[in-house]
Amino acid sequence: MTIAVTRREVDIPEGVTVTVDDQQVVNVQGPNGQMSRQLAHPQIDISVEGDQVIVEADLVRRKVAALVGTFAGHIGNMARGAAEDFQAKLKIVSSHFPIKAKVQGDQVVIENFLGEKAPRNARIRTGCKVEIKGSDVTVAGPNKED
Repeated sequence: MTIAVTRREVDIPEGVTVTVDDQQVVNVQGPNGQMSRQLAHPQIDISVEGDQVIVEADLVRRKVAALVGTFAGHIGNMARGAAEDFQAKLKIVSSHFPIKAKVQGDQVVIENFLGEKAPRNARIRTGCKVEIKGSDVTVAGPNKED
């Protein structure tokens, strides 16, 4: 089954600029930082018109039409992250073994996980901020995927 035209429009927040080059690399720059990502597919066109990014494809099958929505979602997340931080709040929960977690440099160190002797380390990605207060963990950063 072929879909005639699939088009998604992504609004660009104020203070954020989006550019697309010939290799379909999307560059987003804003007050919170700069991100770039290659979103390439031979049947999908990405363009910037005014304060919107247009992602569209003509006469495509269902999987490519789904990719149009995926690309639009990625661009929207990049634009929002360039304007303001994404924030996730997590909670440390244990049933028997008390877990201790702390931030050391660019890693989160988790001690006594399931009674293990050796601590587990989780690397903090560049640009992310991790804050641990008691059993509450806050992760914030401009890139939603990081």
